[in-house]
Amino acid sequence: MTDNPESEFMEEKAGIHTEPYLIAYLDMLGSTDKILKDTEREQYLNTLKRIYEYALQIPGEINPGSSLYHMNMRIFSDNIIIVNKLIDEDGAKRDMRTELENMCTVVTRFQEHALENGWLLRGAMTKGQLYFDDMLVWGKALVKAHWMEEKIAIYPRVIIDDELVKDIQNVYSSQKGAKIIAIKQDADGCYFLNYLDSTVFIKFPFNEEEYKEHFRKMFSEPVKDESVRQKRLWHVRYHNSVCIEQSKQEYCIDETIVPRVVSE
Repeated sequence: MTDNPESEFMEEKAGIHTEPYLIAYLDMLGSTDKILKDTEREQYLNTLKRIYEYALQIPGEINPGSSLYHMNMRIFSDNIIIVNKLIDEDGAKRDMRTELENMCTVVTRFQEHALENGWLLRGAMTKGQLYFDDMLVWGKALVKAHWMEEKIAIYPRVIIDDELVKDIQNVYSSQKGAKIIAIKQDADGCYFLNYLDSTVFIKFPFNEEEYKEHFRKMFSEPVKDESVRQKRLWHVRYHNSVCIEQSKQEYCIDETIVPRVVSE
């Protein structure tokens, strides 16, 4: 112990540094409008809390007792940060395929659960240098993920950094086995997590009309902002493309359930 508390404090903090992480930055769309609705505000708050509680349990639900998950989450209001450290305590690199599969599985499960509860997510995934602890999240990876979510994603999709797309393609071109990570390229060239690819008809155990009614409730409410309408239309079209790919055309949703913008 030194006689100078300030010097001791600085020595303690000298070891803080960034390390390589996978990071997903997610935004719960429409939260501001839900907060401002006096009649349903508490209902939305409770639904959001259930979604968040589920998100924290996803790794254990996927593989109970597994030591392969190295993920942490930070939730604040309508934003979620999910991080996955790419090196272990000794500095050795962790298996990229395993970490990518775990990360993408958690994010897609979160998207599915939010959709079941009437919520759409927008976000971005990238990798890079990050510092993460109980108090502080700091680094270029966070800045980039937030920028991608806000400026590039636009629609209710979780887009993937080009470098990560290459990683996903590389691990599957070099190793045999079924693809656990489903990605899709959009019309604008962005790749995004194709979270409806394999589970949408399992996750929604309704008959066709009940299934469609779920989306009518989500999308039929009048909007005053064309950008909101376009986000809803994007998701309807994405959903229908998955239905067609899986020969489930009977589950397709009529785009007219999304109303035109109403003027004041």
